[in-house]
Amino acid sequence: MARILVRAGALFDGYRLREGVDLVVEDGVVCVGSRSGPFDRAVEAACAVPGLVDAHVHLPYDGRPGVFYDSVANVIRLFRMHGVLGVRDCGNFLENISLFRSVDPGLHIDCSYAVEKPPLHWPHMRPVGSARDVAGEVEKARVEGCRWLKLYVNVDENLAREAVARAHENGLRVTGHVDGIGVLKAIELGFDCIEHIDSIAKLRPGAGLLESWEAIDEGTLEEIARRLARRGTAVVPTFSVYRAAVGKLRVDKRKYSKLVSPWYKYLAKTKRKEVRKVYLKLVTALRILSENRVKIVAGPTCLTLP
Repeated sequence: MARILVRAGALFDGYRLREGVDLVVEDGVVCVGSRSGPFDRAVEAACAVPGLVDAHVHLPYDGRPGVFYDSVANVIRLFRMHGVLGVRDCGNFLENISLFRSVDPGLHIDCSYAVEKPPLHWPHMRPVGSARDVAGEVEKARVEGCRWLKLYVNVDENLAREAVARAHENGLRVTGHVDGIGVLKAIELGFDCIEHIDSIAKLRPGAGLLESWEAIDEGTLEEIARRLARRGTAVVPTFSVYRAAVGKLRVDKRKYSKLVSPWYKYLAKTKRKEVRKVYLKLVTALRILSENRVKIVAGPTCLTLP
């Protein structure tokens, strides 16, 4: 394997920007700092960053005949253009085994297996109605090579309790929406991750977005953040979705319109009154999570504060 020297004018290491840093790529491992010996190639780089990871994507989201695989390829191309080398797929229209076999191997994919109690919100959800169903779907998730079990909106407390127990027994982590149980119960049951920052204000099952965020105060958010931190439960904010909904996200249509999924473009055009009313509270909540050292994982795309 080639031994490569990268002379970076600047390096962002995930925490700070460092100037004038040498990187050595040897046996597939990137080492920071000079190394002795000959190199097969030397590269001058103005700036270097680690391979980025997007923790919440739906790779084959456009399920229309004739464009399905083009949609997958275009989304992967967009990721790689921006330095994203790994993604966590959170549910798709394709079996996870097929997804692994069909996409560009240059992108690492960590798959989730999404389940929900009927009626299903999306066609790619696997239906579960009983504890027996949960055990069977967890086994399928393991066989399909997934590392995450995703619980969607309609999963109630009994199903969630069984799902968390069975998933952890089989070495899977649990993530999802908390609409059917509330955020405090999700933490208590042992969720490893919670999708979307709007979920953390949903204190009871079935709570709506607007009513939850209008009723919650900073003291309650502080307590939720402390519980998340103690349990080690991560949050994937998906903040760019909310920025799109309030009109703060811009997409250069001349360059990227063919690469951006139809769902994302739809959100970029949508002005949701509910999100506009709670947007600044979402920003405050993210600050509180950070101050309490809750694990915050980027996806889709990193947060940019207004």
